[in-house]
Amino acid sequence: MPAYAGIPVTHRGINTSFHVFTGHTQFNGTELDFPVIAKLEGTLVFLMGLSNLKKIAENLINNGKDPKNTCCDNKRWNYDKTEKLI
Repeated sequence: MPAYAGIPVTHRGINTSFHVFTGHTQFNGTELDFPVIAKLEGTLVFLMGLSNLKKIAENLINNGKDPKNTCCDNKRWNYDKTEKLI
């Protein structure tokens, strides 16, 4: 539901791909593969990642993602008063 916050995840001409990840550790308890994720093109979507936002950003940057990339965290997407942190 990023569109509620004005994020064009799949808008033609803006983006050709998007990737969705958990904002927590994987099911088996291991960390996400940030060296691989940081190399992906397109929009990266981390669901339920607010408590790990700093950790996610640091791992992406430490593995080569440009620190100037835009980051947005949306809370309460299904409510009228969506909060957006950019």
